[in-house]
Amino acid sequence: MPQRYTITRSVEDLKSELGINIPENYRPRYNAAPAQLLPLVTATAPEGLSFFYWGTIPGWSGNKTISTRIINIHIDPLLSKPVNRRLMVAQPCIIPADGFYYWKHVGKKTLIPHRVEWLDKSLFFFPGIWEEFEDENDQIHHTFKMIVRSPGVSLAGHTDTEPVMMDPRQAISWLEAVNDPEMMAETLKKHPSPGIHSYPVSSRINRQEVDEPGLISEVDSMNQFGNYSLFD
Repeated sequence: MPQRYTITRSVEDLKSELGINIPENYRPRYNAAPAQLLPLVTATAPEGLSFFYWGTIPGWSGNKTISTRIINIHIDPLLSKPVNRRLMVAQPCIIPADGFYYWKHVGKKTLIPHRVEWLDKSLFFFPGIWEEFEDENDQIHHTFKMIVRSPGVSLAGHTDTEPVMMDPRQAISWLEAVNDPEMMAETLKKHPSPGIHSYPVSSRINRQEVDEPGLISEVDSMNQFGNYSLFD
């Protein structure tokens, strides 16, 4: 289950790669997590980045673990249920990223975090859907869910799902196909990529408040084995 990801590009790099407006409040993220305000592009405002909360707004989840259903939506029910397909057509979004994290089981209790990136380290997008709601104080909030699928060969056995990943051209085409749900569905099923590479990273990724460049550095997993678990 994707619970964290990275978008480490600078403002200048994003402008160059995407050709869209990048707000001044954008900053690279090395530990993007649920309930945080994160950058994305919507079909209704494709000219620049918007900032929506991933899954839920801060405080609503309290100290409880955030449900997978709040932050992700699997491609199968997305495409098979009419209500989900209508939401995909009406409110699609694409989330820029250059990596994501998963936790690999080593033994019965130990979980070692790994970062996944494309082999050529290029920018990609997670397709998603966004929603709008009003809280009890009449404040409008926007959230998004990431579209996920069953893991491919590289991650099978290590995680139950992985995010759908699109190169920039494919992502923009998907976003522009809002009047053609069949094309949107077919595009989601395609998975062009230069291949993926995963490597172990520091256990500090478990702390949402830590968001710094060192988190994406490769570490020796043998030094972590037996010293921590995800639930420490």
